[in-house]
Amino acid sequence: MADPDPYHNLKTLLPEEQANMTCGMYDSVYDMAQYAKFPMYVHLCYSSLKARDYNELKMIDTLSVLREKWLRSVACAALTTTVLRLKNAARITNIVCISHGSFMRSARSIMQHLVAWYVAELLTDLYSTGGNETEAGGTPLDHSIAIISQDPAYSDSDDILLESQPHPIRVVPDPEALLAINSSSLVMSHAAGIPLRSIVADLAESGKGPAAVFWDKSSYDTVLPDVDNVTVPMLPSGAEHYFVDAKTRRVLDLLDGYDQVMHAEDHPMGWWRPEDDAPDGLGEELNWFRNMEMWLRRE
Repeated sequence: MADPDPYHNLKTLLPEEQANMTCGMYDSVYDMAQYAKFPMYVHLCYSSLKARDYNELKMIDTLSVLREKWLRSVACAALTTTVLRLKNAARITNIVCISHGSFMRSARSIMQHLVAWYVAELLTDLYSTGGNETEAGGTPLDHSIAIISQDPAYSDSDDILLESQPHPIRVVPDPEALLAINSSSLVMSHAAGIPLRSIVADLAESGKGPAAVFWDKSSYDTVLPDVDNVTVPMLPSGAEHYFVDAKTRRVLDLLDGYDQVMHAEDHPMGWWRPEDDAPDGLGEELNWFRNMEMWLRRE
């Protein structure tokens, strides 16, 4: 039976936290609930409630600033080391991004797109040089690595900006990005609002799974040893709520054929740490990165 009040726990949050939970689309969880289809945490909204348009030229300046921050970060160095381990793995021909969010939503969303671009550039160089920076010892790709992204929050400005870059990100509607996943894909996502892990496992049943997955480790993976959980405790209160991207048996069966080449930090509170707000911390733009893990399909 459907839970008669599945939003009960969210309604106990402070007003500013409620607005954050609705991605800024509504002032409170009460406003969002009228569009909900029980028992799932899904709400529908008019397209006019998508992210606002913005000045693309000003956003390009923001991109430049954040790109420099990324290149100087310890996260960039760690990811570079990890991607170099893909040298002898299945070649990646497309990167499929799910739920990266509008540039207007947060600097975190902008940074996730920058990381996707960076991975594509690294892989292109890796395939061209064979991992040897001093000589061209590899076999270049016939075509550039395609980057495909899907998020219902994208605005028209997002579409224009993403597709006008030197390495364009092609914005597609649901479910085209999911249908683009194949045995040569790298799937990238953080805090997807859909059961992405289970979807990838289902898609893999008819053939090989993606070449690599680069997604976040749910904090519930640490506190819940079991699989196929329908509800999980809302940390830190412990109250129950429904799980969007549950760890299922199918997901574990899929990952049995993969090697983990990048590990997320093991922490029950997810990706934020108090030290992130320090002057030398990761900051809002990159605090999500510590919760990412990468799995590489075993050939």
